[in-house]
Amino acid sequence: MKYSLLGISFVGSALLLAIQYTEYGAILRDLVGWQVLEIGFNLLLIFPVVLFFSLLTFKLPDRLYQSWVDFAQLAIPLACFTVLLISFGFFYQPAPGSGGWLPSLNQIVNVFFIILTLFLFTLGSLIQIYRGYIHSSGGLVKLFGFLLGLGVAIPVITLYVLG
Repeated sequence: MKYSLLGISFVGSALLLAIQYTEYGAILRDLVGWQVLEIGFNLLLIFPVVLFFSLLTFKLPDRLYQSWVDFAQLAIPLACFTVLLISFGFFYQPAPGSGGWLPSLNQIVNVFFIILTLFLFTLGSLIQIYRGYIHSSGGLVKLFGFLLGLGVAIPVITLYVLG
């Protein structure tokens, strides 16, 4: 299970980077259209977060890994479904004849809700790792420093990779 989750998240992250930073994104945009590519890109945003937590829990004791995997088996499909709803514009359907929102405002709403979804997945993952750690060793001081470091590192790395 460890290797399959790690492999799938690595492939998804590599595909995200390939679409973002190579000419494959332009080729796919011409083949399938910009809207379909944007939905696929938004769905792929979950994979770097899953890869990070897969790598983080890979060498940890099995109890910590299993605690996170039990959460991830429910949270990953739920996060993907939420991102899919956001990408389809489920949250801002304009009334007929109203002219709708500005397209740039729609993008801001999409980005906000996608970031919120990824943040909630990250927070839930950290809580599950914390719960597994507390049950296995009980050391709160080291864990607090670890979680504080992760809380700073995750946004910085995400902004660096995607920015």
